Amino acid sequence: MSVIFSIFVVNRIAHTFYNINMRKILLFILSLTTTSLYAKTSCDTTWFTGEGTQYGGIAGTNGGNCGIFVDEGDFYHCAMNHEQYDGSMTCGACVHVIGPIGEIDLKIVDRCPECKHGDIDLSTDAFTKIAKLEDGRVPIKWCFIPCRKSGGIRVKYEPGMSQFYFKMAIYDHLYAIDMLEYQKKDGSWEEIKRTDYNYFVENAGIDEDKSKIGPYTFRITASTGESVIIKDVEYKEGEEVETGVQFSLTECDANNTAAKNIPSQKEDFLPPFQIFSIDGKYIGEYETMDDIPSLSKTIIIRSKTSGIKYILQ
Repeated sequence: MSVIFSIFVVNRIAHTFYNINMRKILLFILSLTTTSLYAKTSCDTTWFTGEGTQYGGIAGTNGGNCGIFVDEGDFYHCAMNHEQYDGSMTCGACVHVIGPIGEIDLKIVDRCPECKHGDIDLSTDAFTKIAKLEDGRVPIKWCFIPCRKSGGIRVKYEPGMSQFYFKMAIYDHLYAIDMLEYQKKDGSWEEIKRTDYNYFVENAGIDEDKSKIGPYTFRITASTGESVIIKDVEYKEGEEVETGVQFSLTECDANNTAAKNIPSQKEDFLPPFQIFSIDGKYIGEYETMDDIPSLSKTIIIRSKTSGIKYILQ
């Protein structure tokens, strides 16, 4: 099956040209045949409609219902309506929101109890990117997208956890998490229940050997249906543990990575540049285009300053 889409493409031999005049990146319309390199899923994107509103946000805290810490000054976050918050099932997922005057990518870190199905409550600064602040309540259209987070999935054991009480949160995942399981001694998998405040809790603990805590082997399943296994995760009380494991971009999302963030000629593609493989794995960060190593594969380049992305072939 062929998929036609708009994308920014840069040839490796053209580094000098793009360093001199990055604003004149050419827009090509490409036709390519899909492959089996990515997780299989339908290419039909589900769009939702509703109303967009604004609130102060939670920058600098983890005060949202999802318990996800948001960096100071980071306004790229929002609160999902109660129905689609779905008992924290969409916590940590990302959405692409289109409003009357603009569009933006946001992470779900909170719940809006009074919002109806399709509604999203944006941080105030995020709202001003899609609408005039004085409008207050505006029509929006949005869909779920993969989060563009470098590195692997992170897990955090809650302080006070023991052999007799398990409590853990999961952060920095490309897609929403559908299920968390742990592996028992006999090799079977047991699901860990999720709370509406985005923690996975087992009141009796999951350690079969009650003389110690961990390590644990987890299986995490994404909303795309893909499962990843994270082996022998040590217990570190209150600390975030980098697992080095991440979900893969679906075939459709890989094809549309750059198309979702097409830069206009008014936007600057500024350093430093973050490099990812086409399946979303983080490669490194570089100060100039010339510093990027020559790789024999297609890569995604992201401006850390502006968030603009394009594909380098």
